[in-house]
Amino acid sequence: HNQIYDENKALGDYALPAEGRMSLNEMLDIACSWFNKTLKENEITKPEVEYYVSFENSWKKSIHWPPCNSSKKSFYLSKKELASIPSNEKSTFVDFTFDPMKPYPTVGGANFHFFLNNIGIKNQSEMKDREDLISFESKLFQEKTTYAGGVEVELYISSEGKGTDFTAKLCKKDSLGNVWNLVDGISRIESTERLNKPTKVLINLGHIAFQIKKGEKLILQVSSSNFPKYNRNPNTGIHPMDATELRAVKQRVYYGINQPSKLILNQLYYEK
Repeated sequence: HNQIYDENKALGDYALPAEGRMSLNEMLDIACSWFNKTLKENEITKPEVEYYVSFENSWKKSIHWPPCNSSKKSFYLSKKELASIPSNEKSTFVDFTFDPMKPYPTVGGANFHFFLNNIGIKNQSEMKDREDLISFESKLFQEKTTYAGGVEVELYISSEGKGTDFTAKLCKKDSLGNVWNLVDGISRIESTERLNKPTKVLINLGHIAFQIKKGEKLILQVSSSNFPKYNRNPNTGIHPMDATELRAVKQRVYYGINQPSKLILNQLYYEK
């Protein structure tokens, strides 16, 4: 919120180029246009979707979202990797312990304005050695690639918890080795679900348009908390606001042919 009103030109640690900024009046014009169409059934003369591509620093137009010149692209979780095809192993997994007394902290993201020092794009590198975080890296990109649309993560998981959370954060790793967050999401699994065997959960990370440069990587980070952006799950089946006990539990993420956990993006294609 504050970035609209105080003319803040930074999104966390990222200085937004001038072309990517939109004034309050410009946003109000778009909002009024939408209300006119929705409430008065007036035609909108502008295209249905106008979106900004981060790190390409350009605005694009489309009559659909995701754009027509895009298609789904999946990256499959493998041993610390994001691969173009599922691992040929029938079933394998990686474990971590989620202790709500020591939750994985919020580091940047789309947060409310009262997190003034913890909003937007932040360097995630200091968090890489936490034991409650598992990361999967793509290979180096050999050419610039653009993605636009929704971001989803399908995970096959199990848990010792009676109800628990799984979180996912999409990041990019630049040529200097810095890791920057792009979008994140959470899936809260109710205590009524059986978690002692592989279960598929879907995590919605929201929508974004961004470009990866040659020599950069995509990184998917998986944990079970993003606190205080989201309240901690006590892993006991009790609502977080009512819980008096917090329980540390073992979490398991599966991957392979039988449990193909994956990251799903929409990749843009251009005429050559």
